[in-house]
Amino acid sequence: MTAFPDCRTLSADCVSLATVSLAERAVTLCSDTYHRHPKSIIVTKINMSEIPQPLKKYRIFYDVSPYHELIEEAHDSPAATRRIKQVGFEVDVHGLANKDTAELPPSGDYALGCAWLKKIVDTVAQHASECLIEMIDFPSTVFAEAREHLRAEAVIRIRISHRSIDQPVGLPEQQALEELERQLQGQGVRRR
Repeated sequence: MTAFPDCRTLSADCVSLATVSLAERAVTLCSDTYHRHPKSIIVTKINMSEIPQPLKKYRIFYDVSPYHELIEEAHDSPAATRRIKQVGFEVDVHGLANKDTAELPPSGDYALGCAWLKKIVDTVAQHASECLIEMIDFPSTVFAEAREHLRAEAVIRIRISHRSIDQPVGLPEQQALEELERQLQGQGVRRR
């Protein structure tokens, strides 16, 4: 493994190339040589049977909301119309710190969470060929949970949408959402 000590960010693309070991703390590595990664992350393997041990210090839960797109028809004409259409779902996976802090989670913990969720998303995506499933990370953003006295939390969003924007949400997206929820709940993550 090669150390990249100057990194400030870790993209979801890199996480998809790397898996993380719980056994030792070393360095991360991905095949992209154009950027660097934090020292606290390691590359080997994730146990998919449960939440990785380093993440158990966080209370992990998820919530589901509809994903809408603004559709504009007949652009630049007096008869232009706009409508909002539900085209999928957004699943926000939260990691709530167990202490009162407004700090970002350590980059290694966040990258481990991304890698763990990426495996779950990839498993769901294999069976949801009619859907677009994407993972959106926010590695440099602290969210404050108002229901928990503004304790810091990390969020990773999973978006399930129809491949064609002209189609409303349907059975394939609903089935992908149900499978994603089954996978998360099977790993001990509960819906808020």
